[in-house]
Amino acid sequence: MLNKLKLVIILCFISIINIYANKRANEIMQSMWYSNNLAFSVTETPEKWENESAIIIAKYHRLEYKKIALSNELLHNDYFHQRIKLNDKNAINKYAELSFPTGRIGHDVYVGFKVIKPNGKEFIVDNNDAVEIKAESGNNKKGYMKLAIPKLEVGDILDYYICDELTLVLGEDTRYCISHSFSPVQYCLHQEYPIIEQQIELKAQRRCSIALRSTNGAPEFKLKVNEETGDNYYSLVDKNRDKLDGIRWFYPYRALPTIKFKVDYVSKKYSKKKWNVLLGKPGIAKSSILEDELITFIKSPVYSVLNVSIPRKYVKENIGKKGSDIDKAKWGYYSWRHYRHEKEEVKLISNYKMGSFYLDNDVSERYYLDFMHCFLKVIKVPHEIVVAADRDIADVDEIILDDEMRYFIRLKDGDKYFYLTAGNKYSFPGQLPPEVVNTKAYIINPADWSIKKEFLNTDRDFLNTENTNLSLAISDDLKTCKIHNTSSIDGNQRHAYQKELIDYYDRMADEEAYFHIYRNFKGALYSDLKKLNSLKASYLDNKETYVNNNLKDLVVNMYDFSIDTVNSFICHQTGIYDDKPEFKFSYNMQTEDLIHKVGRNYILDVGKLIQGQVKIEKEELNRKQDIYMYSSRKYNYTIKVDLPDGYTVQGLDKLNINVENDQGGFMSTASIESGQIVINTSKFYNQYFSKAETWDNYIDFLNAAYKFTEQKLLIKKL
Repeated sequence: MLNKLKLVIILCFISIINIYANKRANEIMQSMWYSNNLAFSVTETPEKWENESAIIIAKYHRLEYKKIALSNELLHNDYFHQRIKLNDKNAINKYAELSFPTGRIGHDVYVGFKVIKPNGKEFIVDNNDAVEIKAESGNNKKGYMKLAIPKLEVGDILDYYICDELTLVLGEDTRYCISHSFSPVQYCLHQEYPIIEQQIELKAQRRCSIALRSTNGAPEFKLKVNEETGDNYYSLVDKNRDKLDGIRWFYPYRALPTIKFKVDYVSKKYSKKKWNVLLGKPGIAKSSILEDELITFIKSPVYSVLNVSIPRKYVKENIGKKGSDIDKAKWGYYSWRHYRHEKEEVKLISNYKMGSFYLDNDVSERYYLDFMHCFLKVIKVPHEIVVAADRDIADVDEIILDDEMRYFIRLKDGDKYFYLTAGNKYSFPGQLPPEVVNTKAYIINPADWSIKKEFLNTDRDFLNTENTNLSLAISDDLKTCKIHNTSSIDGNQRHAYQKELIDYYDRMADEEAYFHIYRNFKGALYSDLKKLNSLKASYLDNKETYVNNNLKDLVVNMYDFSIDTVNSFICHQTGIYDDKPEFKFSYNMQTEDLIHKVGRNYILDVGKLIQGQVKIEKEELNRKQDIYMYSSRKYNYTIKVDLPDGYTVQGLDKLNINVENDQGGFMSTASIESGQIVINTSKFYNQYFSKAETWDNYIDFLNAAYKFTEQKLLIKKL
């Protein structure tokens, strides 16, 4: 009897939930499809966009943030509604299937999809036909729903909404529900398709603060009042936006109308804490940061307990009082870097399968700033704090979100500056991140907490340089090319290679010259030691295979010819210390795709040996947007080809090229030396930023490099 009663109660509870869910789903459908928003009643589109693949007739995006009174819960509601006209098969293929989140406890998802035919007839797609797609990322298991939109034809209008209502539980004890930062949003008003009208609304209530800014000519948000509820919200209406064309070397957030915002919840009890000084008043948008606010923010460490004893002890024992301030700072950094990553052995050999107790996670730049500032202060080394923003995100004057800020430290080194940045396990002191070179930054002096703005520069030309030497031998049957590659990579470009090609054991082999290396999994539980040693042995047995597989993946993406094998990788220099900054390695590869028989002779696709090059398409010739580069950089190649016995070569004259201008250049020379074809090439980009009117200079040297890749040599029988 008791079990039946429990069952009845459960069924009643489920019934109540379903009734509420159906009621809420109907309310949202009414607000989306049957509201008074006239933008979503439009079916005609401008004639000027008739050749576009699709046209967004109307887009509506509303985000709500609210703290529930007398609880430990936050509400984050995201309502998205779009009406789009599909003008060709590409658009139909793109919208033939649409995805939306899977609902779960505390996360309700409401969706609606309908198709409007050119004759005005409408039909609603049944949401129950959606299929759940399961996905795993590491230890996280989550999925999404995918729904096929049937009967789509050219000229149809697709009108759909996806609405999320998410409840976040901050903690069981409301006394400790201090704060929560929602994910920042940066949104370019130009999209993939032209837009007739788009509306964005933001609503934050009960201790939720908004940092909000419009840049590059985007309309400003306006404060409005809901006549029915009396609630305040911010609204932006934008009309008649052309599509955002795919443009290479272009930063939309820096050049096109953009909005950005972030919402933070901070409890009333803790709202006056110094580390929250960048927050505005709850519910009122904050659109700028004052210099005094920034100083206070930097003065008050986010991480109040910072143990700097390890780098301090290392510097005291190894550098001493006679060392320069630069030496002390540099080796304090190396010490910090070493002990930050010293436990990564378990992470490597277990492939993330062991418990998190052993894993050493990366730290934030803000933590690094607080740590390094504290360390330098303790050892009495004068320094300055730099607050910058990546050039692709914002100018430092436009910073409004703490997520936009980059933090690092600099020391005076004669008439130059020595930088200390958080970096990664391959970084070394003295480097300035390329993302901030030639950008304006705040410079704060902690001696008196004064502040100024300066442009950041580096004194090293071509900080990012790749030098590649290729020795090519053609097989006796003239079918196969065996290539020995020796590379030396300097600057930040080396990190991508280091990440794939060297590991903990390679780094520690270098670091043991300076630091004590803990062996045999010190600190691990005794019950884990056998498993750890087994994992280590297995990893080391297969390490060569892992590295060569990673190397082949890199190489295949570099070259425009098929590669059969890649092997024999050797690391000659790890490039993790500033006295030997280049990452040096070599390997062999083999291909049958470079040499082809033509009658009695052979054609060698020698131009392809400098990797794939940029091809400027016809539609790219007339550029209106300025050019943004990640960094200045240089690529040098020396190629040596052994001529087969009984053969000579023709076509070397076409490989002598020289195109150089203020933006960059491409140069190549070719000759015969001691029976070898010797080719030297150099391609370089000089600028981080160039005005659109200099685009022809880029075209000149980019075309020269691309045409080089099309050059072939005739290997002619004597």
